[in-house]
Amino acid sequence: MQTLNSQTILSSNHYTMAANVLYQYSVMAALMDGVAEQGLPLDRLHEHGNFGLGTFRHMAGEMAMNEGRVWQMTSDGGIRELDTVVEAKQDNDASCCPFAMVTNFQPTIHDALPVDANSIKSKDDFSTWLDDRLPANARNQFVALRLKGSFASVTIRVIPAQRFRGQKLAELTAAQSEHTATELRGTVVGFRSPGYAAGFGVPGLHLHFLSDDDTYGGHILALDMGSQKGQAHGIKFEAAIMSKLHLELPTDDADFNNAPLKPDLEAIQKAEG
Repeated sequence: MQTLNSQTILSSNHYTMAANVLYQYSVMAALMDGVAEQGLPLDRLHEHGNFGLGTFRHMAGEMAMNEGRVWQMTSDGGIRELDTVVEAKQDNDASCCPFAMVTNFQPTIHDALPVDANSIKSKDDFSTWLDDRLPANARNQFVALRLKGSFASVTIRVIPAQRFRGQKLAELTAAQSEHTATELRGTVVGFRSPGYAAGFGVPGLHLHFLSDDDTYGGHILALDMGSQKGQAHGIKFEAAIMSKLHLELPTDDADFNNAPLKPDLEAIQKAEG
């Protein structure tokens, strides 16, 4: 595990994006088509915010960004914090992101999960709770959200890197590693996107997890916010509703330009769990 000093992190937080504007690089349909040879240079992430998720070149693991710090979580269980300036200069899988969602997260909604959090036993339960918690005008907006605290269990997956150029995401998820950890502390970072985001994004919840000790993390397949001991955990909830979306598409990328990019909602939902 690599630990960066605070000066390294602070010096890179030169956000040019206004607060709570969603920046997205490329589209989900491109990942489904295996477009992952090029991407947004890692040192450009901080231009767009301090919070987000995505993947790396060749889809080599999951990316999580929180409070300006960036982690790479790989299928062999490895987790490392990245110096984005240094990595962007390397010719390796962590040098760029073929897909990323990032925002300058300034929460406007603060809450704590209720005492009956034992009833939130799945992503679907959390989605229902979220719908009840958010204002009515958020239904068709994008929402950035963060959960921090203790969880009864979190099931994650991390896909292996592409074995060849253009290998499709569905093939990688068929070989993904899945793990479940219980009674752990950590942070959930993610977004809830409206249904019309199909194709360019992931409709519904898209969540990544990182444990407080940086030893466990990945794309969330399932989570239980209750307690095996029957007591609700303390979980802090923060969110921001985002009505502005900045979408940047790859330009000099032959793979992107030649890909079919036909949205397949069923395939996306299967791939993203």
